[in-house]
Amino acid sequence: MGQIGAVVRDPKLPLQLAALDARIQALQAQQHQAELELDRARQLRASGTGTQQRLDDAQSAVDVARAQIAAMKAERAVVDQQLREGEVFAPANGRILQVKVIDGAVVMPGEPVASIATETYVLRLHLPERHARFMHEGDPVLVGDRGLAPATPPGGEAAQEPKALDLKRGTVRQVYPEMAGGQVVADATVTGLGDFFVGERVRVYVATGTREAFVIPPDYVLRRFGTDFVRLADGTEAPVQVGGPIPKVGDQSGGIEVLSGLKPGDVIVRPAGA
Repeated sequence: MGQIGAVVRDPKLPLQLAALDARIQALQAQQHQAELELDRARQLRASGTGTQQRLDDAQSAVDVARAQIAAMKAERAVVDQQLREGEVFAPANGRILQVKVIDGAVVMPGEPVASIATETYVLRLHLPERHARFMHEGDPVLVGDRGLAPATPPGGEAAQEPKALDLKRGTVRQVYPEMAGGQVVADATVTGLGDFFVGERVRVYVATGTREAFVIPPDYVLRRFGTDFVRLADGTEAPVQVGGPIPKVGDQSGGIEVLSGLKPGDVIVRPAGA
């Protein structure tokens, strides 16, 4: 932030500075000559051989020379400020994505010279229109690993790995009130996105409504002969169909969703050796 990203110059301004410097030097020489004349007039006036009018004229010549030098220096400061105004400073810390102009190109007022991605990454969400009524400012957002890694198959062994629940967490910062291409657009702030490329796509989990579900720890599921079982408190095993992993949201613990095989009131226990 504050570093010079580009410099826009008018080739006539350096020539004006050179001309003003030459005029200032000429006026300084005139001032020096007027000061000599003033000293001589004072000496003659002190000895009685010079007139008061000559002394006044010499003093006026010195004052005029000094005023002209001050005016030239002020004019030079204006031209120098115009040169400095051509410096384009970076508005924030970040990385340059595109350079819009080349060296020597003509730039008009208001024309961008570069595109900069600031260090504060914002996740842009594009969701189907049916999710618009569920999106609200402040809603939690979960971001998966980069690279659009394939989803873990439901009920597979990999679904019981804790890695499936390790997601970056963020918050919806703004929901735009206009649809774009049949999609609702929202911005989310997520920590830990500094190593992502601008425009990179990533898997995102957002809240699209609420429903009741059975969610149990992954190690409570016992897989045998291609079928998933859970052990009840009375010692029997109930076959179940499991869904995908449910990540942790807020203070609620995550786990594996059970789609069928359990009913309200069932008490399950962890299998021996799990």
